[in-house]
Amino acid sequence: MKRRSRSFVLASILSVLLTQNAIEISQAADSLSTRPSSELAIASTSNVASIPSPSNQPDNLVNLSSLVGKSVVTITCGNYQGTGWAINVKLTDSMVSAGFKSYIITNHHVISSCANGGLVNIYDNKQVKSGGIVWAWDSDADLAGIVTTTYLPGLNWQGAVPLQGQWTGVIGSPRGIPGVLSTGIVSTINSAASTGMLTAPINPGNSGGPVFDRTGTVIGIATAKYTASEGLGIFQGTPFLCKAIVYCPIGTNAWYGQTVGTDIFGKNPFHLSEDGLLFNAMTAAELNGVMFCATAPSISDQLINQYTLKGMRWRITDLYTQKVLDEFEFTLAPKNLGDYSQNTELINGKKMLISKANLDTTYGYTLKNQVKGHTYECAVSFIAGDLIGEYTTRTFTSTVDTQSYKVYIPKVSKVISITCQKGKLKKTVKGTNPKCPSGYKKI
Repeated sequence: MKRRSRSFVLASILSVLLTQNAIEISQAADSLSTRPSSELAIASTSNVASIPSPSNQPDNLVNLSSLVGKSVVTITCGNYQGTGWAINVKLTDSMVSAGFKSYIITNHHVISSCANGGLVNIYDNKQVKSGGIVWAWDSDADLAGIVTTTYLPGLNWQGAVPLQGQWTGVIGSPRGIPGVLSTGIVSTINSAASTGMLTAPINPGNSGGPVFDRTGTVIGIATAKYTASEGLGIFQGTPFLCKAIVYCPIGTNAWYGQTVGTDIFGKNPFHLSEDGLLFNAMTAAELNGVMFCATAPSISDQLINQYTLKGMRWRITDLYTQKVLDEFEFTLAPKNLGDYSQNTELINGKKMLISKANLDTTYGYTLKNQVKGHTYECAVSFIAGDLIGEYTTRTFTSTVDTQSYKVYIPKVSKVISITCQKGKLKKTVKGTNPKCPSGYKKI
């Protein structure tokens, strides 16, 4: 997503990555692991829309710290050290068959030199050492997943969207000291970008550690802080996990209302992947000379009503002639939550076709007049807060030529009547070319 205005950046020039002893972070050869989604740990569905009294301290911080701490580990990779946490997900059958029992989340910059299936050391809250394998990573989102044969209780990570002012806790290994708890509040939140800042102190060694709410649900990953500053920590929201670290089936809520899916969205929940856009999937539309483009995922009313999604941009281009055929932007108006549907005709030539079911909306666009053999591009992006999404594009090559369509209008002849007579008998005959029966004469 491109920022219209940028309040902070996750760059070393403004912030420091929280990896102990890390001066220069080496990068893996590929910014994104090539492991297919079928080999990733699987997220469950979640309908936790809110937590009670989010700004209040936990009812029992001692118990909460102990509970969360059992899932937090120290990770070392060469000379680099950071924090990780076991996530509540379902391991694949192949993971279980290989003997793996837990899936650990951390920052990519913690394990970058050990990526591509490399080995890392893991130390639990009792400092018992075990091994782990870097299973998946995403350097752009600065996240990684590690499998281990050691069992660790998984932390919940799917719940309510964080709110400014809510209580937060962080457990990690700052300066290599394991199990350190710090607390604070969410000082700012950008739900559209799935990032936030917190006042809880974080330092080198906290990287990859869980940022959790008063119920112990992880809302983000401690990632960076502003240099020479305290109380200006930066965390990556858990929705970022759904790109390449955890398989999130369509409809998964990492932060409630932000419906994401590994097969649908890119690293930002509002940047559709190619699979999130369909172009001329409807054979009937093509045969009727209409190009049809639609968002494959439905857009949650929750996003629109919370003013997270502001609008959409569409652009249709004839790549053969390099001519933009249509380009426009429109606002997504808040709706009343509820169940209703709107009947739409996919080939009636309307610009925007909106299909409504339950709390979700699918947006479609039709364009007539295509040329056989020309390749057309459909591009869609979202406007979320002060962010403008990158265009997601799909192409389609027409197999029909609506320019040469001819409408066949059959010739209609006028029906006339004649009167025929035979002696005293008279008879009326109708037709386009009526004739009197044998023995009758026209009168």
